[in-house]
Amino acid sequence: MRIIQLAAVTAALVGGVMLSGPAIARAQPATGGCYGGSVLSSYPTPGTIHITGTMSSCGSPLLPGITGGLLTITYPQGLGGLFGVPNPQASGNVAWSNGQSSAISGIYVPIGSATSTFAITAGPGVGHHLLVTVTEGRRGTDHLVTVLLAP
Repeated sequence: MRIIQLAAVTAALVGGVMLSGPAIARAQPATGGCYGGSVLSSYPTPGTIHITGTMSSCGSPLLPGITGGLLTITYPQGLGGLFGVPNPQASGNVAWSNGQSSAISGIYVPIGSATSTFAITAGPGVGHHLLVTVTEGRRGTDHLVTVLLAP
């Protein structure tokens, strides 16, 4: 009986160590954002892709009075994210519901469901980041899910 108890305790300890794995770093907490979005519109021009989508249900102490906005992202056409090619550097703009706008810059992940990170380089929220989450929908349409404001 003692051997069975010892074996059970040992298995629990070893299993706990093996299953715990390495510590995972936590993302910085969001300080507000936009919690609703539209289907994204995409249109190419020679060498460039432009994406737009509306944001809704917005709120943040860093963006007082803002309830929504229009997100525009522009990035170079290419094989970014495929065959080991890095995702493209993108730039963009957020036209907020109160008439102000913020310039953004970062890496856009154009394939599948993903979160892209953009630095706010000018305008409301400057010095912070936007975490833009997009899901891939039916028939290849992408849907803007959330745009969170983070430190």
